[in-house]
Amino acid sequence: MIKEDTRIQPIYSMLKVAVFVLPAAASNTPRQTAANSQADENAQEFALLCDAFHTATAAPDLAPATDSASAVAINIGSINMSIAASTFKADIDHTKDLSELQDKPAVPKTGTENGRWEKYYTFWKKYKNAIETDPNKADYAKWSTKKLSKGQLAKLRLNAERAFEFYKAAQTTLKIAQATNIQTLLNNAAFGAGNTEATTNYGPGNRAAICSGTTTPTHLKAGSSLKLDLLCLCAYDNGDATNGAKVCGTDTAATGSGSSDNWDGNAKTQAN
Repeated sequence: MIKEDTRIQPIYSMLKVAVFVLPAAASNTPRQTAANSQADENAQEFALLCDAFHTATAAPDLAPATDSASAVAINIGSINMSIAASTFKADIDHTKDLSELQDKPAVPKTGTENGRWEKYYTFWKKYKNAIETDPNKADYAKWSTKKLSKGQLAKLRLNAERAFEFYKAAQTTLKIAQATNIQTLLNNAAFGAGNTEATTNYGPGNRAAICSGTTTPTHLKAGSSLKLDLLCLCAYDNGDATNGAKVCGTDTAATGSGSSDNWDGNAKTQAN
């Protein structure tokens, strides 16, 4: 059943899941603003929330991440390294960090060029490694024999610097798209940031304040998690206790004060 008098604020927590798993559902979710509702008026919201909650609490099934974007960026940079001056290439050692090359006179110690080396050297190492050890090193070597104008050389250098930014963005995306990170985001959407399935304290405040801001706007927490939004929609005061009913369960709430809708956020039962 869907209980009465549980109209809540917009279900923002659903959007935390919708960002990557429920775009269609999110676009059709009604935006609730009233403090109360009629019987069954929350049925659509409850159905959508249940779908979102089940999605958020399921383990993500991800294909292994690929790094083709980084490979393209390194290819571009390696072409630039192939046509670079031989003296410059000689200063780049793909087996050493920049800190290990400070004794080389060609390595700038101050000024703009020093900053450029600090910014790009790790990437230059990847270029140098590619032109020396990559299976396609013969193709890179062909670029070193091309007669390019200063303008063409400048353009290739610019493209290599853009490739560096592209590479950084690709690496950031790969770090985000890991199962552990996605599972954390899903848990946060389901139970609230830092919470778990066992969380029972939603205070301070009572249902009216927590779910709609009624009487105490500062206690409003609707949208902070899918679980809390489900409680706001249809949880009774006592859970499985006498005269109580589980959240959205088949039993109706018993009459009397024991089944009060306006539960205390600090004392929601484990049953709910």
